[in-house]
Amino acid sequence: MKKNRAILLLLLFLAFPLVLKAQEYKVIPRESLSGNTTSLSQRWGFYTGVLIQNAPFREFSATQFNNIAYAKQFSVWGSGKAGTGIYLGFVYDKTFKNNLVFRVQGQFESAGWLSGILDIGLGVRTPLGKGMYFNIEAYFSILQTGGSLKRLGADSNYPDSVSVYMGMFGFKGRIALEFDLPKNMYIAPYLSYVAYPWQANTLNGELRINGLSQSSLVDSLQIGLEVGFKF
Repeated sequence: MKKNRAILLLLLFLAFPLVLKAQEYKVIPRESLSGNTTSLSQRWGFYTGVLIQNAPFREFSATQFNNIAYAKQFSVWGSGKAGTGIYLGFVYDKTFKNNLVFRVQGQFESAGWLSGILDIGLGVRTPLGKGMYFNIEAYFSILQTGGSLKRLGADSNYPDSVSVYMGMFGFKGRIALEFDLPKNMYIAPYLSYVAYPWQANTLNGELRINGLSQSSLVDSLQIGLEVGFKF
């Protein structure tokens, strides 16, 4: 009996350090293999704001049909060399793990002719703090507009008006400060600028914008607010 007790005490003595060693181990959560805190996300939203055009669509004119001129004046909100208007647009974007953002946005503008615009671009979405981000983006921008130009002069041998479709192509830059909202919503005040150095049109003659032929005369500054949802 004494021999059994001695063996038991010896086993306890040998096992005691192992018990202490086991208490030193802690459960450590497994870290993400990606090593990045920005998760994949897709969003859609709407935006609106004030449009300030340094060179608004004041007048479009074309010379064709044996130098018979067609033109139209436009009523825009503004004075001097600047015009203002409003716009409404929609946006879809996707943020990747490296904070790169792919965005597609489209809008309708009220200044000059009613214009439709499609922007396709890339950007970077940088976290600034909990639920706050700074976005900077660059786009290829396509502006489309159209309407009717009336004949200037009394020569009835030519049509009273001609229809015009015009496309303008340029680049847009945008910066935004984004804030997370409850229910997977977000809000972002932003500032953007766009200029259109190229154009194409449906007329046989030369289409002049505001009396001149350079499309780069049409540019605009946009100040607005975007609201959307993550999914």
